[in-house]
Amino acid sequence: MPNDRKRGYFKFEGSNPMAIVELSDATPEASTPEQEAIATAVSRAIKSYIVTTEALARGKYQHLRDKIPEYMGNPGNVLMAICADGIVVRYEKKALQGRKGVVLFLREGIGHAAAVLSQNLVHIESPEAPSPSQENFGVEIKFWLGSSPQGISQEVLATRIWFQAKSGLPQQAPLLGAKPYCLLSVRNEVAPLWAEHDVLGAALIAQTKDAQLSNLDPRASTRRQYASLLAKFKALLESNPEHEQVLQAFLQEYPILLCPTHTRMWAKLQLGATVTDFVFCDAGQEYILVELEPSTLRLFRNDGHPTARLTHAHGQIHDWKRYLEDNLPTVQRELGLAGITPSPNGLIVMGRSQSLLPENRRKLQTMTSESPRLRIMTYDDVYENAKAVFENLLGPIWDAGGNTQIYYPPGTGG
Repeated sequence: MPNDRKRGYFKFEGSNPMAIVELSDATPEASTPEQEAIATAVSRAIKSYIVTTEALARGKYQHLRDKIPEYMGNPGNVLMAICADGIVVRYEKKALQGRKGVVLFLREGIGHAAAVLSQNLVHIESPEAPSPSQENFGVEIKFWLGSSPQGISQEVLATRIWFQAKSGLPQQAPLLGAKPYCLLSVRNEVAPLWAEHDVLGAALIAQTKDAQLSNLDPRASTRRQYASLLAKFKALLESNPEHEQVLQAFLQEYPILLCPTHTRMWAKLQLGATVTDFVFCDAGQEYILVELEPSTLRLFRNDGHPTARLTHAHGQIHDWKRYLEDNLPTVQRELGLAGITPSPNGLIVMGRSQSLLPENRRKLQTMTSESPRLRIMTYDDVYENAKAVFENLLGPIWDAGGNTQIYYPPGTGG
């Protein structure tokens, strides 16, 4: 740790990462030899710790990556506050500009440091301050009761939460090599050992909780798989692929999105002079002929009439059905479509829902009523239909973000 330390300050703004600002025109305060020795020991130990946890998460314990907290597996800036009665360390998410380690000395105790560095989220009890003195300490949580049809919402509960810890040293000193109660007693040569213990401990806790909750909700794992699939599909749609071949390849890999109840699927099956995108046979032995069009195309013109591409797709379905009428025994025998009728269901998938006006939706309903065995859907309709089927079988699918998992106890309707 260099003796010519720089001066600066740190600031927190909402949920943004901590900002460390250096003061280039300020004269740094001289540190005492004792402070220098403490700062050097602490910074070396913390650096050794985070370098080791990061290496373990990327190497030896890569298979546990989703169980390891982000500050261990992908650490960012670190702020180490050295107080008279302990040390408080704040780990940040990794920023684009790399990682910084900052050591500062505070005249106040760890109670004050913990509150400041956690942005009033952690309170350390003391005889003088058994609870936070600030009214706005912690994070405010509000619950609202809403009615979507009326667009009315009413606040029913507001409260604040924080983490409360007790101060005090253990009765016995930690054994040599064990993770110390206080970082001021760190021995640098064993810091990597503590890092590995923490990585394994975090993974063990997560796996134990997962096992307990999975026993409580055995459908949770399957629900997560389908939630991930829906997220991939939505991301693909938001990328606006120009060619239907991109969507064709994705849906061929995950045909359950198009027909959640299918028992057999054929991709690029030729019926006459043209090729289908998909043919499905569902659990009820009903066949579905599928024509895909790009998601970037509109279904209707500005005057409300179907676009030429939608009209072409509609005609394509009719051409396949006429071919089946004329060649039904051959199709059943040579293509393996046992039990198919001359009039199977048809499905056209094209465009996005945001391009449809209310009158366009009514026009689609009219087209469907005129051809009851033909269904026209946007790719967003495909997403919503698949999600509804999954939720009907497995319970609500929420995108909680990050590594958060949702479990439904028995009897909750999940």
